[in-house]
Amino acid sequence: MKDVDVLKEELTETFEVINPDPKFVEVRILQSGKGTVSGYFNDPEILAKAVGKYDGRNNVFITLNEIDQNLAARAKNRFKEWAKETTTDQDIVRRKWILVDFDPKRPSGISSTDEELNAAGDHMKKVKKFLAGMDFPEPVVAMSGNGYHLLYPVNLPNDEKSLELVKSFLQVLDGRFSSETVAVDTTTCNAARITKLYGTIACKGDDTEERPHRRSKILSAPKGLKPVGEELIQKVVYELTKNQKDTSPKKQEKQVQSWKRPSVKTYLTEHGLEISREKPYMGGTCYVLKRCPFNPDHTDTGAYVIEFPNGKICAGCHHDSCAGKGWKELLKRYPDRRMMPPKREESRAKEESIVDTMLGDIEAEGHTFFHDRAEIPYVCVVKDGIRKYMEVYGNDYRKYIRYMCYQLHHKAVPKESLQQVLDTMAVKAQNEGVEITPAYRCAFHDQKIFYYLADPEQTVICIDKDGYRVIEESPVPFIKKQNMSEQVLPLESETSLKKFGRKYWNFTTQESRVLHWVLIITRFIAEGSRPIIYYMGDRGSAKSTSMKLDKMIVDPSEIDVKALPKSVPDVVATVSGQYAVCFDNVSRVSEEVSDIFCIAATDGYYSKRMLYTDNAECAVKLNARIALSGITNLTSKPDLVDRLVCLRLERIDSTKRLTEAEIKKDFRKDLPYILDRIFITLSKAISIYEKINLERLPRMADFAKWGYAVAEALGYGGDKFLKLYERNQVELLDNMLSEDTVLSVLITVLREHHYFKGTVTELLSSLTAVAEENGINTKAGWVRDASALSRRLYENQSVLNLYHIEMHRGKANGERYIEIWLEDESQETE
Repeated sequence: MKDVDVLKEELTETFEVINPDPKFVEVRILQSGKGTVSGYFNDPEILAKAVGKYDGRNNVFITLNEIDQNLAARAKNRFKEWAKETTTDQDIVRRKWILVDFDPKRPSGISSTDEELNAAGDHMKKVKKFLAGMDFPEPVVAMSGNGYHLLYPVNLPNDEKSLELVKSFLQVLDGRFSSETVAVDTTTCNAARITKLYGTIACKGDDTEERPHRRSKILSAPKGLKPVGEELIQKVVYELTKNQKDTSPKKQEKQVQSWKRPSVKTYLTEHGLEISREKPYMGGTCYVLKRCPFNPDHTDTGAYVIEFPNGKICAGCHHDSCAGKGWKELLKRYPDRRMMPPKREESRAKEESIVDTMLGDIEAEGHTFFHDRAEIPYVCVVKDGIRKYMEVYGNDYRKYIRYMCYQLHHKAVPKESLQQVLDTMAVKAQNEGVEITPAYRCAFHDQKIFYYLADPEQTVICIDKDGYRVIEESPVPFIKKQNMSEQVLPLESETSLKKFGRKYWNFTTQESRVLHWVLIITRFIAEGSRPIIYYMGDRGSAKSTSMKLDKMIVDPSEIDVKALPKSVPDVVATVSGQYAVCFDNVSRVSEEVSDIFCIAATDGYYSKRMLYTDNAECAVKLNARIALSGITNLTSKPDLVDRLVCLRLERIDSTKRLTEAEIKKDFRKDLPYILDRIFITLSKAISIYEKINLERLPRMADFAKWGYAVAEALGYGGDKFLKLYERNQVELLDNMLSEDTVLSVLITVLREHHYFKGTVTELLSSLTAVAEENGINTKAGWVRDASALSRRLYENQSVLNLYHIEMHRGKANGERYIEIWLEDESQETE
């Protein structure tokens, strides 16, 4: 039988056993080479066709518990590469299975040997026999490829109580049956846990004779599956813990976790402490009391008791006279044995570190961890219904952890302990987290533009061909960087961008005005190449202020402009950590920094050594939108010149000059209306972009095509924009050529003679003679020899093409020659 037929047959059986209805389940492939691949399937035949190309090359997983069927709209009966959203615990409707996973202990990333697999099978049989003796029904038995699974059907709600029940069940099995060679996996307790898609090949590491890749499969399944009752699961937990003594810290902790007390609401009601109102607080519940239990004169609802989701309780009163009085003091006034946890040995209480406590608090709060392509760890925290993404090692998450510890325990987190917590969560993110591609300010996804306001509500605006709107949840995770400021919400306006432009920017020509708005608007499109804006003008032409206003539009920051760093690592750090960067008063760009700017302008990657390693490297994406200001030509590097657009400003008359504070004050009032006009323009441009078919595109083709669409949407006209853009590049190259005497002389010679053919040495002699005739110093700043001239011509070939100069290199009679000519003098750009 062919592999495809085997796969189809096995997947059909898998669905018949674990998804007989059938309902949609998520099938997920991690680290596929194209990120996470995810799809939602309810047809095993379609699934077999879709999964075929991954089977044997990637490990394929499936969700076991019943998911919200609306999730299928993400990718219905198909796979989606680079998937950003996958099933979470909150997406599970009901628990249908308990998975007991017997995994042989071995180095990570490799398959098990036959001996290790057989050991897992022996452990599986022992547990199956034990549970049968506890009246458990016959389970589904499966071989995962490297271990064995027992699948017990259940019918439990997806809530905290069920999570604790399943977790305790797996922990007691682990404590009783795990050995030095095989462990019962206790991490399969969460509702959205994925497991091997039975029927696919498990392919950890290389397929060797000793450690082969095996096809997973369901080995046996009873005809009538009977759900295991909650009481039966509790019975197993009780039987395996009742004879344990409180000698092991781990076992003591399990006993404390299994202890159940009445709810805080029950306690307050039974002791006559009247509740004024209830409100959600940090995932738990805050009970505001009508009268303070510590001082009955306090009747202004200043007293409270908070019950957190991890079981911890705190109490207090906002009055100064009640400072320091909390839950312990409340229990002393209104004692209740049921509210007091089982005593643990004093040594264990001392051993429990703040690190363990904080890790438990983080788990209880449900923080979700991710990593990106460069293995940078991220965390998602949901507070008051608002989802916020942060870097694990970022200042925002550090502050969040410190404040959480203070809120829960009224303690400060020592610096060393906080670092241990973060390091642990970083490892969790890198090994268990889904890969994501976070954005800083703008993102382009599914032909839509997403713009992040960086406000406390984590507001994201979606712009598409139907207009723009605030969305409830962004498909793109946004990270608020340390230097990022909050953007204002747009307000509907009838004032045109042209009018706003004349009010705030004093460009010398209409060309600069047109190019300016096209450049600023295309900066909201996060994908593809974008030119570097170069503000050029005399002193007093408001170059710095103009850059600051642009920065306020696209990416407001606490530090709006900065000096250009001298070292390459500092430049890389700056252009990789912000969406829009402005460098002020730049006199000259070095060759090394020029290369970095070129990479950033074309949305490229820069490879650098990872911290604390000798040879490991990571790829850093340089996609910042860069702006520069200066008085003179910045560079003679043609690659950088090709990526510049020069906007010329004129000196402001002293009688019309305003302070920067006055300009910014007015600008802030107009900013919401400017954003409205920009977003409307982008919406129109998206529709236009889909229909554009240009015969010829200049350098920075992505920008040119989007610029064409934006110019059309603005009413300037796309063809006019392309002409202005090309003219701007030619003028920049003219300025560069004015500093390059060799190329200037070459153009002069070709304008007179139109054609040259000979060796490079002969060409150098001719150029040198013409230069000396025109009084040009050929001792300093001239090419040294023929090889230097050949290299200069090669590096500037694209520049010469703009002047309709063509070159051809060849070899005749054993001798190399160069042929260079002016195509058509009448076409030369003036």
